[in-house]
Amino acid sequence: MQKIKRIALILYSKLFSWDKKQVILIISSGRTGTNFMAHWFSELSDEIYSVHEPSPDLFQIGIDKYRSKKEISIKFLKINRALQLYKLNKSHKNVYIESNPNLILLLPELNSLFKNIKIIFIKREFETYLLSAINKSPDKSNKNYFYSETDPRKRITAIDFNDEDYKEKWKTLFREEKIAWWWKKSNEVIDEYNTEYSNSIIVDYEILFNKNNENTLKKILKFVGLQHLKLSQANLEYFRVKKNENKIKLVDDFMEIDENLRERLNKIKINR
Repeated sequence: MQKIKRIALILYSKLFSWDKKQVILIISSGRTGTNFMAHWFSELSDEIYSVHEPSPDLFQIGIDKYRSKKEISIKFLKINRALQLYKLNKSHKNVYIESNPNLILLLPELNSLFKNIKIIFIKREFETYLLSAINKSPDKSNKNYFYSETDPRKRITAIDFNDEDYKEKWKTLFREEKIAWWWKKSNEVIDEYNTEYSNSIIVDYEILFNKNNENTLKKILKFVGLQHLKLSQANLEYFRVKKNENKIKLVDDFMEIDENLRERLNKIKINR
């Protein structure tokens, strides 16, 4: 059955194109409300098809690009998004929004696949990101935690990036240090892309999820070409309801972390 499905996706990717679709990607380091934003956009207008980390979520493809030095072809990516193109066409909508932190490792390839693309990057301040990531259990088991030894996913490392500052000592780093490294690296990736290309915008998490965020939302809509959509009071009130919040917390406050570890984390933050 899987083989038949794969053949169908390959055929569909050859017969149909993304070229006339309006594609909006919401990308970040994770823990920045991307899931929330996918839901918000889906409620905003009937003309939008909005999804969060659709299957396949492309996590492993991004890892393979760096860890195995695998070349990711546009053809391969198109096949892996053929199901979403099919669903978009079936919905008779032309605006596709995908919120997916896993896309951060595939930015050049995505820029080539989608001809009409806008990217919304969301960046979060160091301390609140760190706390959220420390408390994150990807499989919601409250046993396996983000970047822990039991993390169900083998995440990107300083070794994969050949990061001279951290690759030799990666295996000895505390979990919190690995999370801090990823915050630093993901923001570097975002800044590099945003500098090179004009089709992206960077939004601060703290401003986006502030109660006075109407102007920020209007700025985002204008940038992605959806300025004709009017923000109702219900659209604004939607931000008052938290989603995807950690139910069980290992750490409540940054100052709870051991002083020596905090110092090492801040060194990673400023990269010295």
